[in-house]
Amino acid sequence: MAPWTPSEDTELHGMKSDRTEAHVREFQYFGPPPPNFHIKRDKRKLNQQLVRALKYTDQSVANAPYSWDHPLSDTSLAFEPNPNIAPEPEYPRAKRVGYFDPPFVYRAHDWIWNHFDHWQGALADALGQYDITVKKEPITATKIARTHKRHILEDIDTFKGYKKIHELYHPADRDRYIFDGEAECAYILRTMAKRDGVCFSLVIVSPLVMRDGRFWNKIWDTSNRPPVIARWSTGLQGLHRPLILGCLPKFNPMGKQDSREVMWFSLRPNIKDNKHPWWFGWSRQWNVKECAELIDFPIGQFGAVGGDIFLYSIVYLHRMVALGLELDEGELGSWLQQFGEYLHVKRSTNQHKTFLYDTYRFVPYKVKAKKLLNFHILTAWVLNPGWRDEKGKLLSKQPRHYAVQWDDAIQAKFNYRTKRDGKLQDDLWDEYKKKAALVAQPPF
Repeated sequence: MAPWTPSEDTELHGMKSDRTEAHVREFQYFGPPPPNFHIKRDKRKLNQQLVRALKYTDQSVANAPYSWDHPLSDTSLAFEPNPNIAPEPEYPRAKRVGYFDPPFVYRAHDWIWNHFDHWQGALADALGQYDITVKKEPITATKIARTHKRHILEDIDTFKGYKKIHELYHPADRDRYIFDGEAECAYILRTMAKRDGVCFSLVIVSPLVMRDGRFWNKIWDTSNRPPVIARWSTGLQGLHRPLILGCLPKFNPMGKQDSREVMWFSLRPNIKDNKHPWWFGWSRQWNVKECAELIDFPIGQFGAVGGDIFLYSIVYLHRMVALGLELDEGELGSWLQQFGEYLHVKRSTNQHKTFLYDTYRFVPYKVKAKKLLNFHILTAWVLNPGWRDEKGKLLSKQPRHYAVQWDDAIQAKFNYRTKRDGKLQDDLWDEYKKKAALVAQPPF
């Protein structure tokens, strides 16, 4: 879709009294309508009474009729199971070397929005989607609230003093707004990872709102709403499979800086016949041989260590792309196939030649491969903790094992480059060489 350009909403004055209630109610039930739909606030007769309501039309279709039903409501989808839904508008955003985005692009028809009064409820529901338990008990909003009190509220000054946990993880997102409760939610999720082994990275799906509050009310515009985007939350993220929460700004009629309340949601994948992109990433546990064969990776040439070689390779490519390796999206699988062949020769002959990717082999590759890999799926594979062998046994080394080695080596190189004081610098260089050697050594 074309880039988003803010505009004035001629119906903004309508966000008052009972009109506000109708608009909020629709968003709580179904989330924001797709970007190609126009909203009209009107009155309709229900139970012999006139009530405020919204009606919708697809403004990308000439003379399309209005409907009282939200385009993503059960009623609308029963009438038209495959509605015309445009992708989200684009908004300029810089890439940053060493960082990667959440492994999906938000599309309105892929998700079901579930509203909660506070982030604790949304977080508990999102964890429930994965059947996460602690000591065989589900994680409830009440338990999360107790953890929040113990780890944050009882020492709030210390919590506020941690600068990094109040900063968005991805540098390209740091001009965006951090919603009320978001930093606490991300921190509690990391606390649960350390204490209970509940390992997720927090993704927030929300309309574009800038750090200074610009565009706060724009999601309530009747047309040309801002893009709804998925981004990593605050603190250290991108380590584990993502947990997705939604956040919508409550309408702020006076633009008060001290009144930035939000509505919290959990987002559930709208799965149909297991074809949802989320399903392909991590709504199931993966057979390493099946995935390797999908992209024609030569896993069979490595015998018993084939699964380890495949996981090592996908992390290797993922971090190389994050660090600036430029490949067309469809070429990722071709690169992995050639890298697998290179590792097979290296293992068989103990040769130490540098790997060089041959772009001319991509044309015959895409004819043969069962699936063309993109970076979102590659990221999903790297963050997935459920890889299994042909017999269904969980592999002892998941992608996270190799990702930690990469991240340690990247940090060691950063430390070396930022320290310039003789002996310490020599020590840092030695440390970097050791960690880089781990990255360069395949698991054979």
